Amino acid sequence: MPLTFLEPESLQNPPQSPRASPPAQLKVQADDDDQQRQRTHQTQPVLEIHQQQQEQPQQEQHQLIWTRDDTLLPSPDGGSWPETPMIAQMYTIEPTSQERGTAFFFSRYVTMDENVSHQRFDFLYDIWKPGSLTVERPLDGVMASMTAVGLVGISQLTHSEEIIDSARKSYGTALCLTNEALKDPQEAIKDTTMLSILILGVFEMMAEPGLKTMKTWHDHINGAVELAKLRGASQFRSRAGIRMFNMLCESVTISCMQRQVPIPPALVALQDELLNTVVEHEPGGFGGINLWKPIYKLLQARHDVGTTSLSGDLDELLARMDDIETEFDETISSFPADCYYKVFKVTRAHKAVFRDVCHVYPSVASASVWNWLRAGRILVLETVLSAIQRYFPDTGDDGELVPAQYMTAFRQAWTKLDRVNSAIVASIPQHFGLVNPVNPYYDSLRPMPTVVHPLSTTEVREPPTPPEQSPISSAGSVQTPSVYFDDRSDGSHAARDDDEVVFDDGGPSLDNPTRARNVDEEAQRFMLLASATNSAVWPLFTVGVSSVCSPQLKTYVVARLGAIFDETGLKQARSIASIVRNRELIKSPWLKLFMRTSNTTMPPPPPVASRKPFLSASAV
Repeated sequence: MPLTFLEPESLQNPPQSPRASPPAQLKVQADDDDQQRQRTHQTQPVLEIHQQQQEQPQQEQHQLIWTRDDTLLPSPDGGSWPETPMIAQMYTIEPTSQERGTAFFFSRYVTMDENVSHQRFDFLYDIWKPGSLTVERPLDGVMASMTAVGLVGISQLTHSEEIIDSARKSYGTALCLTNEALKDPQEAIKDTTMLSILILGVFEMMAEPGLKTMKTWHDHINGAVELAKLRGASQFRSRAGIRMFNMLCESVTISCMQRQVPIPPALVALQDELLNTVVEHEPGGFGGINLWKPIYKLLQARHDVGTTSLSGDLDELLARMDDIETEFDETISSFPADCYYKVFKVTRAHKAVFRDVCHVYPSVASASVWNWLRAGRILVLETVLSAIQRYFPDTGDDGELVPAQYMTAFRQAWTKLDRVNSAIVASIPQHFGLVNPVNPYYDSLRPMPTVVHPLSTTEVREPPTPPEQSPISSAGSVQTPSVYFDDRSDGSHAARDDDEVVFDDGGPSLDNPTRARNVDEEAQRFMLLASATNSAVWPLFTVGVSSVCSPQLKTYVVARLGAIFDETGLKQARSIASIVRNRELIKSPWLKLFMRTSNTTMPPPPPVASRKPFLSASAV
């Protein structure tokens, strides 16, 4: 059955033929306020798809057979390409503007090295091929979407009103073409339709961050989820389909985190379908591993913290966090051996390497997966620290006012949090292309050709052992965190921005993952982080605002974020660096206690038999 839709009131409505009652409805709304049209993000229509529940047939496991025959791909120059609707023709732009926009898009999102961008549409030619750029050409939703993203990127560099206007027109064209595709059930489920929607989502993230932009993006993501439900398991029959679904899952996760809601059940069901799809394992890949399960549990816990009495019961909260940590442990322990990293120590100091240790992964993509999970673990561990501090604001001179089991839980979380932070910063040199794991034996690191001063390294140990074998932390013996407490004696930082200094009393937790002071600031920070194309930006931010981040580590984080901006021009990195630099952590009684007793008088934890360990040992 066909899909119907409502056009924006600001656009001309073409005559429509009568249609049957649809199973889904696409709504597009536009802001008609002329004064607000001067801002790019406030002229964006809102994309929503409301679909009646449809039962998906149960599909058996099947082996995927993929082809690279591009004669099977849709093209606007082909005879079967849909005719350009009248409503989109009013938004056509000059071919030269389209060329500039698509060239910029390809340079930033298709051909860019993975060290620079993780939002890569390098699979684009697997499902689509371009048509001609003549004036008489049939309009193409994918091309219009790419042009819109490219032009808005150029406009942010040039501040040209003409380019901004062309970006808006191309965005409107892309939306209209997408709406036309969604009216036809066969066109709606095609890969090119989902590709257009994902690219349009990038456009919305690039607009000025704020509550209105965030709401527009949320509505767009909700529509994409409904479309994914329509596509069902058939979208997993190609590599490109799987890539697009995973990109959608990332966006949905960020959206749910900001709105403090659990993941949609339909998306979880589709994830299960994907896991049942037999895909040949690629070296360094994570195929067949449910990377999302601990993240989904974390989102549910964030929802429960804000809507139930979970935050009011310390023991229940700690048990819940322990369950999520266990899920992270099990996920990491299921990684194949070729997904693990190796640890190296540099023999000569390098400004990109913190404390002379770096990790080398099979690829930057592998490092990004590890850091994605680590960012989630940081939220869990910081939640533990903040909850215990909230229940016991006064520790006493030597911690005598805090029950032993909570003191132990605090120490364990602190220790593990420091290890997770260290693991993230140890991955950063590879994100900058300073090391290249080309030697299968890892007896040395070969620098990238562009590196003037290569990293000299020697291997210091094997990859981290599985949870049950790790000696890092255990129920009976908790090592003191490897935080240099003397580093915390000086909290000053040079080259501070003109922005006000923000004093904070904790790290990113489930109740405040961005350490924002209000709802609008939270929306702004989420959009900054989500739109950053460099996969190192969000992990660096999480480390930089962590409650165990020393001044020296904070300086390193700010410097690396600044280097990302200097080398790639990514403005989000500069904005995040400013947020981290202008934040000062208030020394709580707990921090002062740890500074005073670290490595000396901290009492040992109670015997194993007297308590259940809060945190199990694991690789980070």
